Amino acid sequence: MEKLLIVDDEAPIRKLLRQFLEIRGYHCTTATDPAEAREFLANQSFDLVISDIYMGKETGIDLAKYVKANFEGMGIIIVSSLSDRDKIKEVLDIGVYGFIVKPIERNNLYINVENAIRRLHLERNEKRRRQNLENQVIVQSAEAAANERRFKNLVEGSIQGILVYRGSQAVFVNQAFLDIFGYSEKEILNLSDLHQILTPEDRDRLIGYQKARLAGKKAPSEYEFQGLRKDGTRIWIDNRVRMVEWDGKPSFQLTITDITQRKQSEALLKKSKANLNTILASVHAGVFVIDAETHLVVDANPYAVDLIGLPKNQIVGKKCFVFSETSKPEKCPVTTSNRDIEQVECTLRCGNGEIIPVLKTVKKTRINDRTMLIESFVDLRELKKAEEAEKEQSHFLSQLIDDIPFPFFVKDTKGAYQILNSAYLEFKGIMAEEIIGKTVFDLYPKEIAEKIYQRNN
Repeated sequence: MEKLLIVDDEAPIRKLLRQFLEIRGYHCTTATDPAEAREFLANQSFDLVISDIYMGKETGIDLAKYVKANFEGMGIIIVSSLSDRDKIKEVLDIGVYGFIVKPIERNNLYINVENAIRRLHLERNEKRRRQNLENQVIVQSAEAAANERRFKNLVEGSIQGILVYRGSQAVFVNQAFLDIFGYSEKEILNLSDLHQILTPEDRDRLIGYQKARLAGKKAPSEYEFQGLRKDGTRIWIDNRVRMVEWDGKPSFQLTITDITQRKQSEALLKKSKANLNTILASVHAGVFVIDAETHLVVDANPYAVDLIGLPKNQIVGKKCFVFSETSKPEKCPVTTSNRDIEQVECTLRCGNGEIIPVLKTVKKTRINDRTMLIESFVDLRELKKAEEAEKEQSHFLSQLIDDIPFPFFVKDTKGAYQILNSAYLEFKGIMAEEIIGKTVFDLYPKEIAEKIYQRNN
């Protein structure tokens, strides 16, 4: 509810006004004179001041002028007797909201106060409306200025080239476009045929796009083409075209980006990938390229595909440990350690369920800013077969030598015992581990050892 300040030097009048107005729900504060009223005004906010005219040295008219000068949007009602009717014009000129004549009649008081409050609300609403309108004008003006700045920055400061043309004649070009093609503004605007900046193999295609647009037919709005710089150098251009209105006439706007370096990088990457595939295809070992974070196989060479016995599309995209009998993702020796490379003998699970022994080497590397694992594995089946055959042969020879009925031994070139049969061990009365790998100089005193050595050699 509204807050009212009642100013009157007569206590009964203050009390009466306060009682009447608080009954209607207003919050009232009373002051005995203008000086006290100013103190309240300095520390509190009020919606309406109701003041008597004559209160000693300072009048209510002086207070009204003070309020109007210092508190915008605060209403004022003057209370006076019939004898002060000559003050009405002066009071109205100040811009008060009402004039109440003593003796105070309750209904008249309510009418004046409610009209004053209503007027106060209307003025505040109007002020807010005007302020909103002013703010909108300011915002719209700022947006228009910002749009103009953005347009200027976009066009003049853009790293993308912008060209507006009509027919085959340029009507606007920005500096980035000039830098890309190596022309001056005057040279571009004076070109009789803009198609001169296109390579011959792309010229007909782009002219066809333009004719289709002019005829209202479909034509791509985004495409790549090769352009010709002023010095004849070929460059790759990524282009976006749209119809615009320029100087009130239909025109086309090109927004271009020089992608020559990207194209060169793509060609180099393609060549490098082809070379890598050639190398991988010629390696006589299985190779997986694995994402270290997801453990997904992202590539596999032909040897790996043949060894596992599954199509490549059934290998790529699977977890790498699907093809291993001993590895688990949480125990990957490379990803769980600080080492960049690890080598281990393990087994490989093939598509048909066969388990193959392999020597696996895993190396950590970075590809396209991701940690990857290069996993190579060599089939150990033939090696394991050879080892087993060698072991069987060695066992056979050992058994054959052991069956010789007389003492028998074999030394290496340094004179160390390597092979001893049971007859020799029984003859000497020793165990094999006591003599294997030792020479006579390790087993006998020097004088005896020299005689044995000379006799045997």
